[in-house]
Amino acid sequence: MDSSQVRERLARSRLGPIVDELGFDTEDVAELFAALAGILSDDAEVSRIGQAAGALHRAVGLETEPAPLPAGGLTALVAHLVAIEAPRAFHRSRGITSARSSEALADLAQQVRVHRRTFGELGLHTLPWTSLLYTGRLYTLGRLQFDLHRGPDGRWRLGTHIPATGPLLPEAVNDSFAEASEFFPRHFPDLARGNPEFARTFWCDSWLLNPALEEITPGSNLAHFARRWRITESVEDVDGVVFFVFDRRPPYDLEDLPSTTRLERAIRERLLDGRGWHRGIGTYTPNP
Repeated sequence: MDSSQVRERLARSRLGPIVDELGFDTEDVAELFAALAGILSDDAEVSRIGQAAGALHRAVGLETEPAPLPAGGLTALVAHLVAIEAPRAFHRSRGITSARSSEALADLAQQVRVHRRTFGELGLHTLPWTSLLYTGRLYTLGRLQFDLHRGPDGRWRLGTHIPATGPLLPEAVNDSFAEASEFFPRHFPDLARGNPEFARTFWCDSWLLNPALEEITPGSNLAHFARRWRITESVEDVDGVVFFVFDRRPPYDLEDLPSTTRLERAIRERLLDGRGWHRGIGTYTPNP
């Protein structure tokens, strides 16, 4: 994407409605527009943004690799905003409504919130995740998110993800699985053909898939979610649980982790006494 296209797409009149539609927080919007003046005066940075936006465009599709993006600064974040029409066009090609497209792409604003919680500043560091979002293979359906990917047998299947956007109410989780069972065969019938488990059995790889949650928070929504899954593999992952529970990235000191909630206290204790934490990989097949 050339520099003139980048500048055109970063005009406030064009960008303002986009960040509003995606649900960016007021603080993030204010800092973004304050930074844009400096960005647009730097020809080299505008060129870098154009290159990253072009990579996002080229990575759209079912069989592509997510775009490699530059870490640090605001280049990747701004490139996502410049390239937003690319995943939207893919969504339209699959008959996905504008509202559903916006619901999926609103995860960009959520990842900017995650960055601020983690580092205390405007930015975007979960680039493999947002690059996946822009391929057109990741969707938000109610409380949960689902991604399309191939399993070891080459067949398409659905991965399940749990964004940090509020309580994990069992009824809302049930609704998300029910919606996914209808949404994906409707919009991706080619992936369902000859694939009887498609959108019937779901996969998950998460810190939440740990039986210790029943011990730590008995009867909780988190424990209820963990019980749904048939865990087939368990992998030690301290960095993962520290990020998802405490919003910290390495390097960190376990002694400094907050202990405000029951969950934080229990996990901090396990990490300090050497029990650690394992994330689970498993499957779930809702009752028809």
